[in-house]
Amino acid sequence: MDNTPNNVIEKIIERFPSFREAFDHCEKNSTEIVLFGSYAYGCEHVESDIDILFVGNRKRKASRYFDFIWVKPERINSKTWLSSELAIHIANYGIWLKGDGAWRNQVFFSQAASTRKKQRIFERLTHIYLQREKLSLAKKKLFIQKIILNTLRLKNLNNKIPNPPICVTLNDLQDPSKFFQEIFNPHLLGPVGKVFFEEIFPKYEIENVLYSTLNDLKQIYKAI
Repeated sequence: MDNTPNNVIEKIIERFPSFREAFDHCEKNSTEIVLFGSYAYGCEHVESDIDILFVGNRKRKASRYFDFIWVKPERINSKTWLSSELAIHIANYGIWLKGDGAWRNQVFFSQAASTRKKQRIFERLTHIYLQREKLSLAKKKLFIQKIILNTLRLKNLNNKIPNPPICVTLNDLQDPSKFFQEIFNPHLLGPVGKVFFEEIFPKYEIENVLYSTLNDLKQIYKAI
């Protein structure tokens, strides 16, 4: 697949004619532009949004299909940014549309990034737990999709592997049973995560929930 910048942009404009105007406005106010995510990799699906990093002094702008993330020029070389999950992903999978991306050679893995990821997972689990009496099984599984994806990403961060687009992460999961066996090990969700699951679902349903939710995810993230 020809994933050169011009080819990708033309494909996006063909699908979303309004993209050109929104992009041009941001381009004028940025010093660097990087397309990342599924469109950069060429594995987008029908629900994929367009993820773009702009280096400049604007604020994040997100809509149904566009997610324009802004990083201030003075932050782009900071340790906080360079060790972030997003920076590592962009450095390895992004397509540069503007600028030279000198910072991409300085990204590094840190324990802080793994800790932040685990914190976000437990925040989601807490939300599901607090709402569990009001949620149907189908709704709970929708929330658990995010838990599974972020746990897979946490595993990559722990192993110092740049997180690829979601479709690649799911395709690379060759042995789901092995992953589900270790999901409650200390380096991932640990015993605390197991307690959350057991409070949200009947114990005998947890394994089925994990497998069926993963299958739902694979259907969602099929490439177009």
